[in-house]
Amino acid sequence: MTQNLKALVIGGGFSGMATAIELRKQGVDVDLIEIDAGWRSYGAGISLGGATLRAFRQLGILEAFCERATVLT
Repeated sequence: MTQNLKALVIGGGFSGMATAIELRKQGVDVDLIEIDAGWRSYGAGISLGGATLRAFRQLGILEAFCERATVLT
């Protein structure tokens, strides 16, 4: 019997986005909602550490992030 899993993720910040990405990779139907209709950044993520970059790698988004960001090693 196939089970159709659904999830509602509330909050489009780093944690919410990472959760939604990982759930989708596992085949879960995800709805992601954010209270800010403009999905603006308020300065979060100006400086990301190694743990965040490792999480991006695990999520499969590190390469796309590095193409769009300034990465200092």
